[in-house]
Amino acid sequence: MSDDFENLAADSASPPDTSGTQITVFALVVSVFLFFRKFAGLIKEHLLARFFGAGPATDAYKIIYNSIVYNLYSDAEQLLRPTYLPEFIRQKETDERQAWRLTGTVATLEVVLLTIVAALLMIFARPLIRAVWPALAANPEAYELAVLMLWLMSPALIIFSLSLMPELTLHAYKRFTLPAIAEATYNLMIMVVLFVGVELIWHPGHPRGIIAAALGVIAGGLLRLGVQIPGLWHKLHLLRPSLAIRRTPGVLSMLRLMPPIVMGLTVSMARPIVDSSVCTALGPGMYAALDFGRKLSDAGIMILPLAVSLVVYPYVSEWAAEGNRQRLTDSLVSMTRALAFLFVPLSLGMILMARSLVDLVYNYQEFQEADVRKVTIALICYASGLFIYSVEGSLNKWYFALKDTWTPNWVGVLWALGHLTFSVVGGLYTQLGLVAVALALPLSKGGKVLTLYWKLRRRLAPVPVREVGLFAGRLLAAAAVMGLTVWWLNGMAEPVLQAWQPPVGGKVVQLLALVALVGGVGAVVYLSMAALLRLEEVGQVWSWFRKKLRRR
Repeated sequence: MSDDFENLAADSASPPDTSGTQITVFALVVSVFLFFRKFAGLIKEHLLARFFGAGPATDAYKIIYNSIVYNLYSDAEQLLRPTYLPEFIRQKETDERQAWRLTGTVATLEVVLLTIVAALLMIFARPLIRAVWPALAANPEAYELAVLMLWLMSPALIIFSLSLMPELTLHAYKRFTLPAIAEATYNLMIMVVLFVGVELIWHPGHPRGIIAAALGVIAGGLLRLGVQIPGLWHKLHLLRPSLAIRRTPGVLSMLRLMPPIVMGLTVSMARPIVDSSVCTALGPGMYAALDFGRKLSDAGIMILPLAVSLVVYPYVSEWAAEGNRQRLTDSLVSMTRALAFLFVPLSLGMILMARSLVDLVYNYQEFQEADVRKVTIALICYASGLFIYSVEGSLNKWYFALKDTWTPNWVGVLWALGHLTFSVVGGLYTQLGLVAVALALPLSKGGKVLTLYWKLRRRLAPVPVREVGLFAGRLLAAAAVMGLTVWWLNGMAEPVLQAWQPPVGGKVVQLLALVALVGGVGAVVYLSMAALLRLEEVGQVWSWFRKKLRRR
């Protein structure tokens, strides 16, 4: 596998018309590792649904983790990636010791700030929860659980901050595997601690068993850090903790790029807080159902798109520095086409098979039929935006490479405010309820992505409009044939497989057989139609695999 990385990295100097394809293929290799991360995450979600259903205890855990702990960590990552990573790369090219001085100062500053934040969260846990989630606080049992879990998980912010710096530094050295493995082990550790804690310590049905998930977050953060350290072991002697902000070259340059990012993150951070507050007002378990649906839809987009986003940044930064507008355009078009080729049919398939997917992953023990219906609604709404979510993260990198942190953030703020308005008004003051909260994300992200594409067009070489239009028409035709096939086959196969009594596995085997049969036939039909309509992406992937087979 490492040979593949070296070959692909060497190909980065290839002609402009193949650059986007090579980035995508490189990302496919990294995606193998990210797949295990999502698989472990889905098992964790399955265990939460199985042990606790979509009730108040699950609401408490998901609200604290998603809206506070992971939200703050994610904001730190989004703040540092476009500021620290390119500055480290720039300094590393001339003086590696100087680059590591930057790392030491930034890491120290980050740990100090997040330690203060964690302490404030622990001190003001009760008034914070009462103020932001009054409906949750009205349930004494859920309220006490939420307070306890905030106390337990707040220190994880410090651990997360320590694991973030080696991740970004490894990316600066164009090493993506260890960070991907670290993320997989993080989810795996949460899954293991949750299972062991509930089954062996608290036992199923215990009202405080979900605390095991909070402890898993801490253990997972420690493992996430530990996995990445060996990748930088021979460089750690260069690391010196410091708070000499003015005397460390590069820190002030980073700080000058941060205000528009902070503005965007401040507004976007309100997104999960407002959504969770609206859902708790709609009733117990509504936020848990919303998040279960979001996690299932994310399983389809957080592998390849994340890999593309991680891999593409160093390359487009180099092309932007060279002023090569044609290469920037070619790679953007290729990236967009590749992600559309994958995620338009996947989105349609998830919508058509939403009920079966929810049954397969969640519908066990404490999960009720009402929970299934709510999660299915959320999944259908979220799945409608898979292609939009998949391109958003990578699209921002073209702006960052052009040293523009302002445009993507003010556009993000504008559409995030639209998200908040639609979620609150639609969720609380119309009959849409959960549908409005779930649809707010694809609608706002869609508006943001379209705006960013439109504003980027003047900064790149002309886009081949006719070629893109032909691709879009052929893609939609292939996806439509696949959708009709999936809809018809699902209706025919579901009653047959429900009547089948497998010798082992029961319901799980029935649902796996249904999803595998319908999904597999749908994939074959889609790829066949794509080949018939001569979509280039089919030939590109097939040619790459044939080349690898010949090398073996």
